[in-house]
Amino acid sequence: MYLPDDSISIWYVDVIENIEYDEDGVAVFIDKYLDVIFTPQGDLKIDDRDELDEAYQNGDISKDQYDAALRECDLIIKELCSDVSKTESMCSKILNYVKGRIDQGEEQ
Repeated sequence: MYLPDDSISIWYVDVIENIEYDEDGVAVFIDKYLDVIFTPQGDLKIDDRDELDEAYQNGDISKDQYDAALRECDLIIKELCSDVSKTESMCSKILNYVKGRIDQGEEQ
């Protein structure tokens, strides 16, 4: 999430299993229940772990899916949260790229 001055307020990373497309070509994210939320100031929260645990206990997901969600969560923390300035720089490049394409008249 960006502030009006294009600085980052917070990152919200949804841990997903896959991206599929429905019959209309709209992307559908297959959720792995977990979310990683972190800020430029170094705050970190793993959200919805209880939902992941419940899905596993109820048999909605397999042990492999459960373990994969936890591994993905750990990877997100390692790759994105361990060096927030690097993540912020990467996101700024993406934002500038997208803004440039919009400025050039590309339709969304």
